[in-house]
Amino acid sequence: MRTITYEAAEEQEESVSAFLMLFLEYATEIGVFGLLERLVKVKMKVVIYSALNKAQTVLASLVMGCAHTQAINEVLSEERAAANYLMMERFPDQSQINRYLTRLTDENVAQLGEVHAQLFERHSQARRAVGQIVVDIDQCGLVVSGKTYEWARQGYFPRKRGEEGYQLSAAYIGAYEEAVQVYLDPGNTPCKHRLADLLRDIDRLLLRDNPCLQVIRRLDAGYDSAANRAMLAELPGFFLLKGAEPALAKRLAQPIPLQDWLPVAEDVHGTELTPERGIRRLLYEFYQADGRLDYAMLYTNLPTQDFGVLRAFTFYNERTTIEAFFATSRHVFNIQSMRSRQFNAIFAFLRFVFLTHNVI
Repeated sequence: MRTITYEAAEEQEESVSAFLMLFLEYATEIGVFGLLERLVKVKMKVVIYSALNKAQTVLASLVMGCAHTQAINEVLSEERAAANYLMMERFPDQSQINRYLTRLTDENVAQLGEVHAQLFERHSQARRAVGQIVVDIDQCGLVVSGKTYEWARQGYFPRKRGEEGYQLSAAYIGAYEEAVQVYLDPGNTPCKHRLADLLRDIDRLLLRDNPCLQVIRRLDAGYDSAANRAMLAELPGFFLLKGAEPALAKRLAQPIPLQDWLPVAEDVHGTELTPERGIRRLLYEFYQADGRLDYAMLYTNLPTQDFGVLRAFTFYNERTTIEAFFATSRHVFNIQSMRSRQFNAIFAFLRFVFLTHNVI
């Protein structure tokens, strides 16, 4: 991280991270700290540092790339000028931040979500867009390495079968690199559990009082069900959803004549079936190296003239933006490194992460 060295007193030099100072100044300008102070009411006795000071320290630690709260002692101890900017002599140490995080309640987590939401409504670039905008909805597994993490459960974690952890759900706008909202649940929670919450957040934060915007919601097979398809079809805008039943896709493919299959990509062909309850059904076959055929289905209400069999296929595959978002969050903000063993502390920390992401 690039730093600036300056003379603090006679024959005394100090350094400050230029990026951290820019972040803090911008966060102050757009009202991040004002909202944290006004909305997040943490029941803690103030001795030297207020709850706001500790929240500011969490944000600063994320900006400076601290992989664990323990790194705060080493990394932020050098950032005296940044602390002074926030009216602190120095940043609180790691033990105080740990106590702060573990004091956060369900209500505080919800309050952090409201801070995120209000900042999004006021400053989101996506809200200023005109026309169509794509919002990806997905879930990311976070595995823990011990048995004492509160509410950690066995669940679906790719390549980590039998492990315990949590499920992080998010709505994300790849074109503007903005997180609409995030939620945390025990590891055995299916992604469908958070769909209604995320759809509500998209409606509130993007569409309400914003007639110039039209949302396309893009989701993977984990969210598929007849009920969810119907719910998505009733919402304003559009959706594209991968089907959850390869066996059904295979059965529907059997009677289709060879000439009805259109080339889509290398070793991939597609065709469109008759709509079901007003929802289009796009069917795809994939030739495997061993000669087998696999099948998949896409459900959508996108217009046929703009999203035929080929365009819908490539458009769905562009949802790798949210997968890259999760991967970047692991690399940059170390979201896989739990800052606590208490569920609310972990959830709150993740909301701090994506608040920081959006401000940056």
